[in-house]
Amino acid sequence: MKLLIVEDSLLLKGKIVEMLSSIDRLEIVGMSGEPKDAIDLINRTRPEMVILDVKLQEGSGIDVLRYVKQEHPRTIVVMFTNYLYPQIVEKCTELGADYFFDKSKDFNKLKGIVADQSKKNNVLR
Repeated sequence: MKLLIVEDSLLLKGKIVEMLSSIDRLEIVGMSGEPKDAIDLINRTRPEMVILDVKLQEGSGIDVLRYVKQEHPRTIVVMFTNYLYPQIVEKCTELGADYFFDKSKDFNKLKGIVADQSKKNNVLR
């Protein structure tokens, strides 16, 4: 399964990559911290899953979510953020986010979701 990480913290990107590196048949096809670059990577790499922060350098992950779900609706989007305000969760849900996790409390849950989706994706091939 191809995965794209959209996160502006270099430290957190490294932790995510380290945590997910043991998942079989998972390919991290790119990383970005800016919306425009993330959209370019999505169009070029066609990931099956995107891990997406709400707040990014020079913009919003919500704009990336909107784009992904309009142009690549089958792509699984995991919102992974510290901004768990009800209006943000509601907006992301309306736009089609598949999962919404709190970085500070749900970090380990991310691996389980990615591993589960990777297994499902590889069974379907």
